[in-house]
Amino acid sequence: MKDIDNLNNYKILGKEHIQLGELDLAIEKLKLHHEKNPEDVETLSMLGDVYKEKLQPNTASEFYAKVLEIDPINTAILLKYSSLHLDAPYYINTLRNIHKRIKPKTYVEIGVCRGESFRLADPNYKAIGVDPEPQLDLSTLPTNHKVVKSSSDDYFNSDEVIEDLSVDSFQMAFLDGMHLFEYALRDFMNLEKYATSESVIFVHDLYPMNAETATRQRNSDFWTGDVWKLFLCLTKYRPDLSLTTLPCPPSGLGVIENLNSNSNVLKDNYERICEEYIDLSYDFIKSNAKSSLFLVDADHQWLSHD
Repeated sequence: MKDIDNLNNYKILGKEHIQLGELDLAIEKLKLHHEKNPEDVETLSMLGDVYKEKLQPNTASEFYAKVLEIDPINTAILLKYSSLHLDAPYYINTLRNIHKRIKPKTYVEIGVCRGESFRLADPNYKAIGVDPEPQLDLSTLPTNHKVVKSSSDDYFNSDEVIEDLSVDSFQMAFLDGMHLFEYALRDFMNLEKYATSESVIFVHDLYPMNAETATRQRNSDFWTGDVWKLFLCLTKYRPDLSLTTLPCPPSGLGVIENLNSNSNVLKDNYERICEEYIDLSYDFIKSNAKSSLFLVDADHQWLSHD
């Protein structure tokens, strides 16, 4: 039998062993195939899956990482890889638990999309969503909930927030709008104007899995854009803020506390900040992303179910 036939047989046998639950035999056969064809993505992916099932996350991660070296925007592998490196509950589940704990009487969300996170808000309290193209049936919203079809800049410039909330501040907000740094920065600035020191802002997509998904140009389904730069900027220009990134798949959940509605630092330095950060490459934090983005462990207090 030719070598190529043997290789194909090893992969076929590996798949069969997986189906039968014979994981060690599957690894044996798949590794024989991998030794002769080290860049075969399917084999690398299967090895990662088998080791994940065997509860060996570090080894599984190594094989997923090899796939991403070959195909850095492979959505399926990025999701599996992120679930190993970000070991808290999925971000929607985390937000659900936080809503139950805080029970915010005033809630603001930027970037509503299909409404998965917006619908977590208690129907008995005020919730305002802002999205130029919301993809949910607005007629089904509770009476106290409102989605404004507008860009966030236009909405906040209209000063309708206080009227919509019926108060002059929010208790909790979720920022998940345009995934570009300057938009995220303006969204934060706009939100903070209506915050108190007790308010809290959560930010999605703060922890990219690799450089290819952390770019300003979208080139994959799994895309965080350069929202990650927001925490770098706030670290430098607003050291008075408390910053945390929760390890929630698929791309982290940022937490901003100790807000100050009277601060004009970001507004006064906005042009300078954009010049400083817009062209910054992910390579700047690649080797120390965890510390630069304040990634915490899965036992952090914000992840408590109590």
